[in-house]
Amino acid sequence: MAAAARAGGIGTAIAEQLIARGARVALVDLSLARAEQAASELGSGKASAVHLDVTKLESRLAAREEVERQLGPCDIVVSNAGVSYTGTLDRIERCLALGV
Repeated sequence: MAAAARAGGIGTAIAEQLIARGARVALVDLSLARAEQAASELGSGKASAVHLDVTKLESRLAAREEVERQLGPCDIVVSNAGVSYTGTLDRIERCLALGV
């Protein structure tokens, strides 16, 4: 089983549980360094790191290709990216772009 989840917080906790059940996991994140750190902390050799900016189609397509290159077809996608902002319209639009 192959799965992709966001690095950090809930995504890493879900990845940990999936690995415990035999999955190979790609941790995806806007920060490749954060994804690499989370994959390293899982320590099982069953987690890899992939850059992903969910607001950009090109990044989503590239991340999918990279996950499949590393793990083969992905059976599970954990969609837990998001942010929340208060303030300017630009910040609120960024929040909506990530959450929709």
